[in-house]
Amino acid sequence: MNNVETWLVSRLDTVEAIKGCCYPAAAPVGDVEPPFAIYTLEKEEISRDMEDEDGIRRAKIRLDLFDGDNDHLWELTRQVQTALLCRDLEADDLYIYHAWADIKDKGFDLRTQVQVQTLEVVAVYWAAA
Repeated sequence: MNNVETWLVSRLDTVEAIKGCCYPAAAPVGDVEPPFAIYTLEKEEISRDMEDEDGIRRAKIRLDLFDGDNDHLWELTRQVQTALLCRDLEADDLYIYHAWADIKDKGFDLRTQVQVQTLEVVAVYWAAA
């Protein structure tokens, strides 16, 4: 793993309901049966000091979970939050200091005609240059 998006997908693939069904924002949504997830890296900041050229990174990722059943979506949300919650995790070329997912908006997606739950994923990590 060499970036936070690869790490995110690897963690989401531990959730059986969406294993292999996590896509970047440009995915052809109409071709996928729910449940599935779509992610977008919204912001990434790097804090550097004089001695650390690589710096500590903080990424904010929007994660939308889609499911046709509201009860299934709630359970999927809980499972995803559990999968993404971690501290002090070594993941190949990344070191995750802390990561978590907060519940944001919930609604109905008119394009896919299914329920959607939006999470804000935050990961504080170091990446090898």
